[in-house]
Amino acid sequence: MQKGKPMEENIKKSENFEDLEPLKKFDLDELHRRQALLDAKFMQKETANEKTEDGLVDAYICELGELLQELKPNWNWWKTKNLTPLAREEFWKR
Repeated sequence: MQKGKPMEENIKKSENFEDLEPLKKFDLDELHRRQALLDAKFMQKETANEKTEDGLVDAYICELGELLQELKPNWNWWKTKNLTPLAREEFWKR
């Protein structure tokens, strides 16, 4: 991938997301390129709601909220206060 070029220019017009092979080793540039392919595919879909920058920000905030909820036992003391003594001991060993 060439530096400074938009991702769209790195996507071959005939390339199909479904035809991609699994990666044999970690390659960040290739993952970026594949994500751009997937993004382009999603942007082509018709939706009932208009795609806006504000909507994208809202979606990111919702995803962040879900992640925080999932990780809450790792940082939230009152989520662990009701654990049994053995479970509490195991929890704090992490």
